[in-house]
Amino acid sequence: MTLGSSGAVDTGTSPWMKVFAEDGTSAVLPCTLTAQQLEVGRAEKYARTSAVWTKAEGHGPVLSVGADGVLLQGRWILPRASVRRTLFPSGDFSLNIHSIQYKDAGHYIGEVQYGGVRKKCHVLMHVIRVTASPSSLLAPGAPVTMICTSTDPLPLAEVCWYQGQAQRSCYRRLQPGWRELRLDAVTEADGGEWRCEHRYVDGSRAQARYTLQVQGFASPTTDPLTIYASVDSYVELPCILKHDPHGEVRVHWTHTTSQGSSRTIVMSEGARQGQETSSSRIAFAAPQRRNYSLSISSVWETDAGLYYCGLTSHGWQLSRSIRLVLVKVTPETPGLAREGTVVRLNCTLSEVFGEEQYSWTHLSPTDNGEGTEAGHTERWTQRKQHTGHLLELSPVSQDDAGTWTCTIHARNTSVAEVAYVLQVTGAQYAGPIFALGGKVSYAVALLILVLFVLSALTILALRNQRRRLSHFAALENDLDGSLTPSRPEKIAW
Repeated sequence: MTLGSSGAVDTGTSPWMKVFAEDGTSAVLPCTLTAQQLEVGRAEKYARTSAVWTKAEGHGPVLSVGADGVLLQGRWILPRASVRRTLFPSGDFSLNIHSIQYKDAGHYIGEVQYGGVRKKCHVLMHVIRVTASPSSLLAPGAPVTMICTSTDPLPLAEVCWYQGQAQRSCYRRLQPGWRELRLDAVTEADGGEWRCEHRYVDGSRAQARYTLQVQGFASPTTDPLTIYASVDSYVELPCILKHDPHGEVRVHWTHTTSQGSSRTIVMSEGARQGQETSSSRIAFAAPQRRNYSLSISSVWETDAGLYYCGLTSHGWQLSRSIRLVLVKVTPETPGLAREGTVVRLNCTLSEVFGEEQYSWTHLSPTDNGEGTEAGHTERWTQRKQHTGHLLELSPVSQDDAGTWTCTIHARNTSVAEVAYVLQVTGAQYAGPIFALGGKVSYAVALLILVLFVLSALTILALRNQRRRLSHFAALENDLDGSLTPSRPEKIAW
C-alpha cells in the first residue's frame, strides 16, 4: 500500500473483472471495498467520499461524484449511468448502466475514495445481442434468419439456440453459419421468445434473447374452438390477430350447419367497418384493427354448426374454425306442469362429443337469490346433486316451481349453462272445476259455487214469477166476464 497525495492509503488496482450484458437490458459494473478497507476508511472523523468512472479508448469520464457530493455525468452515456450514493458507506461504488447498447461495450475504470482509502476497479463489459433479418412482423410461411453476435473476442466453443426452455439446435465453431439460425418457413408456433447462448472455450457463457413476431391468431388457438350458447342469447365468435396487420385485410366468414348446408355470411374488409352482413343479427363485433370476430345478437337454433374465419393480406392467409353448439332445456310435456304429475326436463346439445357431464341446480321463487328456506334444504340438496341430461320430478309439487339451471361440464370445466323456468299449477278436483293452487284456488272455487247457486235461484225465481203472472191474467179475464152486463134476449111473441 502507498500513500496518495491527500494522505489516503492507495490499495492499488483490483483484478480485472468481465461482465456480459444483453443488448437493451441493464448491467452492474462492480466496484466494492473489503471489510478491512471499510474499517480503515471509517477511521477518519470526516471521511472524504468520491467516485469517478471513466471509459478507456479516450471517451473520458462517464460519471463522477465529487467529495462535495455533486454528481456529474458524461455526455456520451447520459443519462443511462448511475451510482447508488446511499450504498457508499457500505463500500459499494458500483456503476449501473441501463438500456445497454452494443456500443457501450468496453473497458471501464472506477476510481473511488472512502476516507483514507483509495481503490481502482477495472471492468471489461461485453455486449451480446440477437438480430433478425427481416426484423419486421413476419407473415406465416416467410423465411427469417437470426444472428447471435458478441463483442467478446475470445474464441467460441459453440452457439446454442433455445425456444422458450426447449433447445432447438447447437452449432460448433467454424461450422457453416454457426452463429446463425435460419427458419425457411415460419409458423405461428415459431412466434415468441428465442434465446441464443454463447459458450466460450474458457467455460464462460453469455446469452441474449429475441422475440420473433409471427402473425397469427390470439389465444385461444384451439382449432376448432367450441363455443356453447343458448337460444336468444348473445354470442361472439373470436377471430383476433396477435399483431396489427400491415395494409388491408380481406375477411371471409362461412357457416356450415349440422345438416351440411353452407352459406357465406360476410366478406371483405368493408363489412367489418359497419356494412350489413347477410343478417342484421350477425355483424362484426368491434371496429378496431386486429379484431374480426363475429357477433350474433340473438342466437337461433339454425345458427348451430361450424364457422370458418378466413383472413388474407399481402400474400399470407390465415384461417380458423369455430364450432357453435346450441344448448337448450325442453320439457317432455309442453305448457304448465300440473301438481302431482311427472315432469321431465331434457338438457340437450345440438352436437354431442361424448365427454359432457350434466348437473342441475334449483332456485325456487322463495329463495330470492339468498338460498333456501328452512324445510326446503333437503330437497334443494337432492336436486342440486342430480346429474344426467334428463331431470325427472316425480311427483312435481309447488316446491319445484322456479328456475332450474342445467350446467354442462367438459374436461373438468364448466362450458355452458342454460336456465328453464318451471311453473306448477294446483291439483285437479272432480267435476268441471280446477283449483289454481293454495288459498286462491279455494276462494275461486267457492266464488264459482256461489255464482252457480245464485244463478240457479235467479232462474227459479224468474220461472215462478212467470207462472204467477200467467195465473193472474187468466183470473182477470174471468172476473171481467162476470161483471159485464149481458144483453137482454129478444123474445118472440
